[in-house]
Amino acid sequence: MFPDLSKMDPMGIHFKTYLPENCCLCGATEDLSGEHKIKATAIRAEFGADKMVIGRFGESIENVRNVQGAKSKNLHFEAKICRKCNSERTQAADREFDRFHTLARVKLEGGEDPVSVFELDQ
Repeated sequence: MFPDLSKMDPMGIHFKTYLPENCCLCGATEDLSGEHKIKATAIRAEFGADKMVIGRFGESIENVRNVQGAKSKNLHFEAKICRKCNSERTQAADREFDRFHTLARVKLEGGEDPVSVFELDQ
C-alpha cells in the first residue's frame, strides 16, 4: 500500500507542486471530489439535523457562515481527492477516525473527559 518511509533513502523522496485540478494524493485528474475536513458521519452524529454555522467564536464572533448540512462545501477542503484514493488509500485512516470518534463520544456520555482518548495506545 504505502511505502515504509523509515526504510527509504531521504534523498529518494521528492516533492511535487500542488495542482488544484489533480488528486492531492496521487495526482490523478479523473473522478475528483472534495474531501471533508471532518467526516460527514461525525458531523451528523454530533449535530443531526440541527442548523449549523461555521466561523470563529470567542470574545468576538467572526466570519460566520451558514452550513446547509454535512455535505456543505464549507466543510470541504479546497484540495481534491480521486475516488480510488478516497476509497482505498484513506480507508484505514477513516476507520481509525471512526473508532477514535466513538471512544470520545462514549467517554463524554459517561461523564469523562473525551480528551483522554489521546492518551490511549491506539
